[in-house]
Amino acid sequence: MADNSNLWSIAIGLARLEGDPQKVCERYINAFESIKDLDATVENRMMAAEIVAASKLELQEGSSALHDLVGAVKLRANIPKEQAAGVAATIMVGRRYDGTYPVDRLAQFAWNEDAKEGVTRSCEAAAILATDQTDADRLTVKFQLFRSLFESFGYEESEDMELASAFMAVSELNPDDVKTKLTIVLDGLKNYLQYPLVAGAILASIPTLEANEALELMERAYGILVTAAPELDRTALLALSVRMLPGVENRLIKKVDATARAAAPSGAGEYVARPPIFFPWVYYIVLSHAYYVRYAGYASAHPAHPHGVGGFWG
Repeated sequence: MADNSNLWSIAIGLARLEGDPQKVCERYINAFESIKDLDATVENRMMAAEIVAASKLELQEGSSALHDLVGAVKLRANIPKEQAAGVAATIMVGRRYDGTYPVDRLAQFAWNEDAKEGVTRSCEAAAILATDQTDADRLTVKFQLFRSLFESFGYEESEDMELASAFMAVSELNPDDVKTKLTIVLDGLKNYLQYPLVAGAILASIPTLEANEALELMERAYGILVTAAPELDRTALLALSVRMLPGVENRLIKKVDATARAAAPSGAGEYVARPPIFFPWVYYIVLSHAYYVRYAGYASAHPAHPHGVGGFWG
């Protein structure tokens, strides 16, 4: 059974979807029921159901696509079965205009132990990279540059580094452009999290927010959540706060109609949420790798030690 923090995470994601809230909830419940036969943890199915519910496909078509992708990622990209559902759900987000899914790109990025080739040993990082349509070679170089940047910050090779590098690689930002921003965000998060790398990358990857703006909005989100969900511990609240921010857009006034009637305040300083691509993963990544292990299937590679963000390849 899912705990309250899981439900809050799903609620935040569903609240970002357009439409009548009651119908959105019904669609999510039906999506969850349609994939309950997947060989996955409850948390993994919750995330997958959110992606199915958020897609433009009919539920039956979305559920069928997810089931097919679970088999495809295992067969074509050698994804272990305990990680297949989570990886397949992420690949589903990368649906192309022609209706195909980037399983071929996943196979390029995921490490193949038999062939001793690939870009990353993290299946989840490979899935994130696969959903981006940038030329694979260019994306690989960008991913490696971010990994080198994190190493220069003093971070050791870890699952965190792979995930953080993947998030930054698929963002609009380049290492040279965001180095200072990353430094400020990571320093700020150290006050909250023992292992801030992934959370820092998620916040820094928001192109419309400066470093201090991202941290300030995270603190505002935390203030809202601590009142709404006082039963949750600090780490869960921080993870949910980070989950609320990707997709924020800083809207500026570009044209003013001096003859228009006064309206409700809007314009400069208004932050409008747009559904981000990898939103369902954010909460579980940041909360703790001990938790995220259960969610995305890292148990085979990670020691189970709870903390904000962290964990080294075992």
